Amino acid sequence: MFWGWQNQQWGLALGMALLVESAPWLRRVTGISWQFADKDFNRIADLTTLGWILTAIYFFNQSGIDGLFLLLNGFPLLLFLLLLAQLYSTHRHLPLSALFWSLRRVAQQAQTDPMIDTRLLRLRLDLSHPYAVLCLLSASVAQQPSFWLGVLVFFAWGLWHVRPRRYHPAIWLSVLLLTCGLGYLGQQGIQQFQQQLEHWVLEWFEEQLWRSRDPYRQNTRIGDIGTLKQSNQILFRVKAAAPLLLHEASYHHYKQQNWQARQVNFVPLANTTEALGWQLYPHPPNTDVARLSISLYLNQGRGMLPLPANSLRLYALGGLEIQRNQIDGALKIDKAPSLLNYEVNYALSALPVTLNHSDNFLSIPAREEAVLEQLATELNLRPSLKPQSKIQNIKQFFDENFKYSLVQKENPSFATPLSHFLLTQRQGHCEYFATATTLLLRKAGIPSRYMVGYAVQEYSALEKAYVVRRRHAHAWAQAYVDGRWQDVDTTPSDWVAAEAEAAGHWHGVSDIWAWLTYHFNQWRWRQSKEEDRTLLWWLVPLFILLLWRLSLHKKYQRNTTQTAPAPSNKVAQGQDSPFYAVFQNLQKQGYVYHEGQSLHHWLEQIQRLNITPIEAKDELSLLLAQHNRYRFHPQSLNAEQHQRFKQAVEQWLKQQKPSPPECQK
Repeated sequence: MFWGWQNQQWGLALGMALLVESAPWLRRVTGISWQFADKDFNRIADLTTLGWILTAIYFFNQSGIDGLFLLLNGFPLLLFLLLLAQLYSTHRHLPLSALFWSLRRVAQQAQTDPMIDTRLLRLRLDLSHPYAVLCLLSASVAQQPSFWLGVLVFFAWGLWHVRPRRYHPAIWLSVLLLTCGLGYLGQQGIQQFQQQLEHWVLEWFEEQLWRSRDPYRQNTRIGDIGTLKQSNQILFRVKAAAPLLLHEASYHHYKQQNWQARQVNFVPLANTTEALGWQLYPHPPNTDVARLSISLYLNQGRGMLPLPANSLRLYALGGLEIQRNQIDGALKIDKAPSLLNYEVNYALSALPVTLNHSDNFLSIPAREEAVLEQLATELNLRPSLKPQSKIQNIKQFFDENFKYSLVQKENPSFATPLSHFLLTQRQGHCEYFATATTLLLRKAGIPSRYMVGYAVQEYSALEKAYVVRRRHAHAWAQAYVDGRWQDVDTTPSDWVAAEAEAAGHWHGVSDIWAWLTYHFNQWRWRQSKEEDRTLLWWLVPLFILLLWRLSLHKKYQRNTTQTAPAPSNKVAQGQDSPFYAVFQNLQKQGYVYHEGQSLHHWLEQIQRLNITPIEAKDELSLLLAQHNRYRFHPQSLNAEQHQRFKQAVEQWLKQQKPSPPECQK
């Protein structure tokens, strides 16, 4: 009954409860019980398993991963037939083999092999108590506020009958209440930890996939219930004269709460030098131009580049692999450093663009047609009205009737999430506003598209730049008017403050760490001379600390009373090798030896010059081999071998003649 109460299935639960509780009464009154054999229990268990599998397939096919919770919610009903077989049978216990096919195979083998252990086959199970616990677990899926109180009552009722009699009931009740209070706080803490863990995991996946987002599909949070999680992670920094919007990609096809881009055409941009940059759009005459710089973190050196509208030229490291979308000018980069610094020249006014495939920017989903038609009539978006007047009416509609919210409530009607937003709820995040605006513009006959990117508005006085976090990701609409794309952002302006408040106030420490990491990465990739100077200033206190440690070390050495060991006159093995005379002779002949170069490679270079005779080359190789043995081999050379080595060196030196000046050169 408790399971039925939590799931609003009173009639079904009442019928099941009557069948369960009337079993002892029927046996007592009628004296009738079914004599089920083990094979009968096996067949009933198999039927239950088959029903469980078919139900699981159905739920997963209809609801996806949410079908798991629906399946758990229906467990008491799926196992009910097996419970009735136990209650109305003469055994009143299930054979363990009914639940495990492996035990059935053992039973078959035991008929022919008397040595097989059959003790497990004789075990029987009372399903009543596990079934009661399963009912409580299934009732928890409904997430009703009364669930905790119901569980408390059930366990208090059960524990009361087994309480220790030597303690007063008041003491037992106090301990029970204390335990329940700690249990409630514990489960609340576990729930919050689970939510935080899910947030960390999703943030990690977003970190791996966000920067290389699919330019063909943009998943939205339209229709999701609950509070959107906001991240304070800093993605990039912008040095600009004023706040602005930076776009990454655009989409024009809306289907089932998701935006898609079709006929995407990315083409490589020709490699260029850092001074020339990449030409993105011809510079129109008599057009004012501004410039901004961006320091962007890239995952594995690839991702989409945030750009201002009307970008003209990109300046970055030469040799980068950059591809440009011919439809909207979005840039995709690969094989770049983890921290990329680039600058962009952009026009302050909209650039003329030719619109191809205009039907793609006017399509409206059939499910949203009726609502958009109704609003177009209310907003007076008649065909004769000028495009700018239509845009102004749409902006005024959202300004006067809507507000920004990160919390989405459940939609009790059968309307689509977007229709519910436009007609009933009238509050949501930027994806709702951008989607609704794009479709309303199309209903008014204005080609439009859905834009995604970032809002640059948080200025950091410490860094003297705008800081762009993950929660600054934004969506807005663009309208094609008079041959130019125009931004139409209808999201209420207080969305920045709302998201900052929802994100919390504990990101100061992480910001300092992010700032230090940023300077380290700038120095690591050495893309900014200014950052090199900043790092040098950070090295000053480290240098002072090093001097202080050295001064303490010297003081300690002066105060020690131990005497230093007397220097040894013993020459290390091989330091008196005669081969060093050969080395000096070759240098005098003009063969330059580079620091860190091995003698073997140096002699190979000399031999490749073909200046010395072949016999002399072989002699040099033999002398070097003797030198290496004398210098490095543990057994070295004995006195006789050393004497022959010395004579061979002297003989080689006598044969040498000074090289002509041109050979030395």
